[in-house]
Amino acid sequence: MIYFERNNKSGKPVGGDIKEKKMTLPLIYTLNNMGTIERKKTILDIKYRSNKPKVVNRIIDLVNNSGGMDYAQKKMDEHLELAIELLADFEDNTYKNSLIGLVNYSIKRNK
Repeated sequence: MIYFERNNKSGKPVGGDIKEKKMTLPLIYTLNNMGTIERKKTILDIKYRSNKPKVVNRIIDLVNNSGGMDYAQKKMDEHLELAIELLADFEDNTYKNSLIGLVNYSIKRNK
């Protein structure tokens, strides 16, 4: 059962969000890039069958194969750059460095 394994990067259980029926950015990206019939089937699987390991594994594979994780990472990197740009005009100090560190940690964290 893959959804009980830990993701090497975040330390979170793989597929836990699917099991909890959470719509994450990688999943939303995947759904938006599916055909209508496959999208409806996947949504119904999440809604009614997300407690079944085979279903969770199929959805994980869909997300991984669709580029959903890469898309989410790209978006996080874009937001990191924007946050740093917005802070550029502020004086360098402990608070600014802490904010930048917090954003970096949130995006690049490894457990």
